[in-house]
Amino acid sequence: SWDLSIDTLVHLLQHDTSWIRREAIKALGDFGPSASRAIGPIRTLLRDEGVKEAAEKALQQIEANP
Repeated sequence: SWDLSIDTLVHLLQHDTSWIRREAIKALGDFGPSASRAIGPIRTLLRDEGVKEAAEKALQQIEANP
């Protein structure tokens, strides 16, 4: 189910490895507005220089009006 996938990706946002966090962010962005519950966790990563750019893009995708 999509919900399980989104929950798994949100969990991966806390991973120690930045490329894993970045890929999880990108995947959540691909879900678009369906991943709205990931907005808070992604916003916390805006302070992480290793994933900041991906986080900004994902937030735009998730917060976009369909």
